[in-house]
Amino acid sequence: MLPAASMAGKVPSPKAAMITGVSTGDGFVGAAALDSGMKAPAVALQPQLAGHWPGTGDLFASAVEAALLKGKSLAGALDIGVRFVWRCLKEAPAQPALSRFGAPFELQLPWLIEALGD
Repeated sequence: MLPAASMAGKVPSPKAAMITGVSTGDGFVGAAALDSGMKAPAVALQPQLAGHWPGTGDLFASAVEAALLKGKSLAGALDIGVRFVWRCLKEAPAQPALSRFGAPFELQLPWLIEALGD
């Protein structure tokens, strides 16, 4: 392992931050993001759905990264990520035993592709 002093100035500092699990307390949940050029954080929310589904963070991060790679703004990518996960969970069966397999995302991939656009 390299000493921290040898890495000084070589690791870029982050210019943006994103937080998931943002709740309004009145039934909406989503994420917030802020980058160095924004005056206020971008927030994307959807109605909170019941249940716990492993892997939603991976789905969110993948959708956000895809949107950023397609040239979307941070706020636009945040919105796509939140909407994609919400759409996946909205159509999920309400059977707790099935949640161990993760969120059913496959049927929402056409929506994600369309949302990413050109």
